[in-house]
Order: sequence, then C-alpha cells, then structure tokens
Amino acid sequence: SSSTRRVRVDDTDASIVYQGPWFADITGSQDKIGNFGRTFQGSLHGVVGASSNFSLLYDGTGATVFGTINVGNSSGVMDPTWKCFLDGREVPIPETIPFTVNNWRLCDFDAGTVGARLHTLLVQVTSVRRHFWLDHIDYTPSPSSLNPQNEYVSVASTDPAIIYDDSWAPLGNIANYTTTPGATVTLTFNGTGLDWYGLTPVEMPHGASRSTYSLDGESPVEFTVRGLGDGVDVTQYNRRLFSTPDRPYGTHNITVEHLGHETPLTLGNLIIRDSTSPASQTQTINVLATPTSTSTSSDSASSGSLGSSGVSPGTVAGAVIGVLLGLLLIAAGFVFGRRWYRKRTRPVIQPMPGFVQRSASTAPLDIDMPTRYSVELEERMQQYGHLPMGSPRHIRRRSRTFNPEVRETITSMDFDAPPMQHAPPTMSNP
Repeated sequence: SSSTRRVRVDDTDASIVYQGPWFADITGSQDKIGNFGRTFQGSLHGVVGASSNFSLLYDGTGATVFGTINVGNSSGVMDPTWKCFLDGREVPIPETIPFTVNNWRLCDFDAGTVGARLHTLLVQVTSVRRHFWLDHIDYTPSPSSLNPQNEYVSVASTDPAIIYDDSWAPLGNIANYTTTPGATVTLTFNGTGLDWYGLTPVEMPHGASRSTYSLDGESPVEFTVRGLGDGVDVTQYNRRLFSTPDRPYGTHNITVEHLGHETPLTLGNLIIRDSTSPASQTQTINVLATPTSTSTSSDSASSGSLGSSGVSPGTVAGAVIGVLLGLLLIAAGFVFGRRWYRKRTRPVIQPMPGFVQRSASTAPLDIDMPTRYSVELEERMQQYGHLPMGSPRHIRRRSRTFNPEVRETITSMDFDAPPMQHAPPTMSNP
C-alpha cells in the first residue's frame, strides 16, 4: 500500500535545490562512521562555515530528511543548527544525539497531519565549524504519483505485497526475521531491480549465515548474511545484504531463501530501482535489403536467417504502398487547398456608398458647344454666300443647341443644399 512505500530522493537528485556553498562528497568518507549503516549510494551533500538552505517540491503527504548527524555542543551552543519548514510553517526538529552516525532523521513531517498535494520542503542551515550533511529525502507520494520515473521507492518490511512463510516473525517494529533454514519470502514488483536492507541484532548469534535469491525464476544466487565482527557489541542497522542486477523495466518476481545457520536473515526495507520508464522503451523494425545476384552464398544464408525473424516482403511492400498513398493524399490536399485559398482571397469590387443602379438607359450627355472659329465661318457664309479666298475648305458644322434629353438629365439632378441646423445655445450665445 502507499502508506508502506515512500519515494526516496538522493542528495544528488536535480529536484533538490541548493542555495549556498554546498559541495558533493561521493568518496564515501562517512560510510564507516557509527552503526546506522553506510550513506545511500555513497554520496552526501555538505556545507560548513556558512548559512545556507536546500528545498524540494514534491507531490505527497509526509516527508523525512535523512543525513549524517555531526552536532557539537560548546558551552550550550550547538553547531551546526538547522530549521525545518513545510509550506512556510516551521516544524520542530527531531531529537539529536552527541554522536556521529549516518541515516539520522534531521527533519520529520508527519504524514497524518499533511494533506496529499504539492508541498515545498525547506531546511535552513547554519554552520560554524562542523559540517551539515544531507543524505536523502523520503516522502509518501500521492496515489497518482507513486513509483515515478528516475526515482527510488523504499518498501517497508510490512508491505502487503511481501509474502512471508510461517517461519518469519517481527523483530520489534523495525524489521522481520527468520532463523529457520529453508524459510522463504517472495515479492512481485515493477522496476528494474532492488536492494535488500536488513540489520544484525546483537541479541542473536553473531556468526555469518548464507541465503539465496532467485530473480524471475533464474538460478539462485547465494549471498552472505554478515554477522557481528569481533569486539562489536551493538546492533548494526541499515545493512545492504544484496543487490539484484538491472533488468529491463517491467514486472519481476524475486524469491529469497534462508540457508542458515547463525545470524538471522532480516528484512528492514527494500529499495526498488525504477530508473527506466515503460514509455522510453520503443520497438524498432529492421527493413532488410533483398540480396543481389552477386552476393556470396554465406551472405545469402545470413540474410535468409535474418529475414526469417525480421519483416516479411509482403509487410515491406504494404508499408511502401501505404507511404506512397499517403504522399499522394497530401499532394492532392495541398493543390485543392491552394485553389480554395485563392478563391477566398480574390478581391471583389464593391460599389461606392450611395450608388444606385439605373433601371433604364438615358441619353448621353452631349453638350456640343461650338468654338469661336466655327461661328465666324458660318457668319461669312451667310454674308457672302460663299467662302472668301483664303478660308479653310473643310468646315465642321455643329449645332449650337443643347440636346433636350441632356438638359432634362442635368435639371433632374438634386443640388439642394442640406438643411441648416441650429447650434445649441451656450452661455456666451444665449
């Protein structure tokens, strides 16, 4: 269930925003400190001698910040110090200890008091002489965002998907364990692989034991369940007992069997690796060329063997025909679309405002005014009966009268001026 599964964001994840002189330690310099196990993925982000902060935007409910605690107390002054905020609200920090250990809770935001939505986690750090170390952040995701891409998912030992046989029992409230040879546990998960984390209790036998795991029905792989070394008298927590090799993303099944006979096999939590999304896995089709007549017999045999497991010639021909038909449809659509566009964008000449088309044809406007020169010639003809010597031989006679239809047309035009309008009275012109 979602309450037993949390997304783990490593300190190297790009979703964590650092402000200040932070630096990355990927050397595992703190891995052998304390009894709370190694750092996650062997990396830490640290800051010293400065005030800084880091933040994370996540979709879920509760969250926990883990790191390597390294607190000193000089005359009641703690170094380093930090404050935890969720959505701008400060939350008290968990209890601190005067020892240096890994995987310690630095901030804890209770899932029972935080609604499932987007949250902003912020931690403000002040360091004088001692380092502040961030390892990873775990949060309970919203149901819609469970098992996201490129993140780790921590699965508690109490998850209902983990199937134990009757030989297993709870170890306090932090793990399950078995000491019975032949005891098994199975899990079906989606991802690329997983890491198994357990603990070695000081109250039980300290000698090493052996166990096996089988992934997807493959041959069992044996691993050692480490005991406590000589002189070690405290329980060792967060021990990674084994890691499966990476497999393509998908549904996988793992079966773990305990062989015995000393230290018990324990399960504290599993880290499911989910670094590949199903959407990124694409299928490709190889189109094989037809061998030419000059190919050697070995090449032909090789091509034939590949063709039997590749694409058939009929499939290739169908694909080619489909592509050609698609290109023809695209070309036809382009031609008809261009014609339609030209028709839509062709300019249309519209009549001027106020234009009224005549219902019947009218006489042309034929105002034929005679020139002064033609009038003098006519007067000479009337006086002498003939043209005097030196007068031009070609005389164009024109009427002095107007065309009556033209007169009617001109007088029928309305040249009346628009009526005058009186301006409204004002104070200066009552």
